[in-house]
Amino acid sequence: HGLLENHRMWGFISEDLKSNHRMVCVDLPGHGKSEVLRDQNSMDDIAEALRFLLDKLKIEDVYIVGHSMGGYVGLAYAKEYASQTLGLFLMNSTPEGDTLERKKLRKHGIEVAQNNYEALVKMSVGNLFSKESRTKYVDAIEETKKGALKTPLLGYVASQKGMMDREDLSLFWAQAKFKRAMLLGADDTLINSEKLNKAYSQRGVKVHIVKGGHMAQIENTLEVVSSILEFID
Repeated sequence: HGLLENHRMWGFISEDLKSNHRMVCVDLPGHGKSEVLRDQNSMDDIAEALRFLLDKLKIEDVYIVGHSMGGYVGLAYAKEYASQTLGLFLMNSTPEGDTLERKKLRKHGIEVAQNNYEALVKMSVGNLFSKESRTKYVDAIEETKKGALKTPLLGYVASQKGMMDREDLSLFWAQAKFKRAMLLGADDTLINSEKLNKAYSQRGVKVHIVKGGHMAQIENTLEVVSSILEFID
């Protein structure tokens, strides 16, 4: 899952997927019922925690589907545990590191959060949806905001710091030998879908571009489910 989400975001997944595959949906550190690891949740540390969990569950090899921040965690995991990664599906996510402008925005978000966390969360969640979706999915957006506000401030800050300093894994993603796919929103203001499509569709990466913004699981549920099923099967 992404920033300000938790394992419940995967509730849209179809019964077809649940009944034919073993699914493990996690709360990343600082989200849901998982505590913050430290004052900065690095993607590498979270990947290590994920491997620890899988070892406890006696799961050796996995397909990973990561939404937004979850994709960054998936990339860090796949780099460290490539031999145990069957495939990685990046959903509204990118292998590229933060630009200087993006880092400035994260720092600004942390500053605002310290003073008015509720207002920041509501605004941030709303901006994840395309303009069309904001009028089409009013109830779903309000529910998403309520869920996001359950994320503690410490979780938000630690995750923002971790994402800000994450490694650029563009070359790794282009050359990786495990199965790779991306699902991107055509109107996503955080991820440049056309740029990523041009960069990776010729490098063995299956790229799906769908209508909507950054929240494809809400804005384009059916295509997300079919794309994940196609990827795993």
